[in-house]
Amino acid sequence: MHILEFLSAHKDTIVTLAFPVLSAIVTWLFKPRTPEEYSLLSPRVAAVFKFIGALGIDAPKLIESIQQIVTGKYREKNNQLNGVSK
Repeated sequence: MHILEFLSAHKDTIVTLAFPVLSAIVTWLFKPRTPEEYSLLSPRVAAVFKFIGALGIDAPKLIESIQQIVTGKYREKNNQLNGVSK
């Protein structure tokens, strides 16, 4: 019962958190990975998948940022961890 009370009291927070996660899941599930996979689809379906990917949030970046929040470690693109080269 406490969960339902929390959800009803914090609707904006739930929507704010749920949209990026659901968007990333949809993008990850339906977006082909390579140009070869796009070429196997009909042009309209490929365009729809690209459209879905453009609307959604990038799942790998979302997962990486969640990992950084949980671990407290920020990793740069050039493999630096908190300013120290590895």
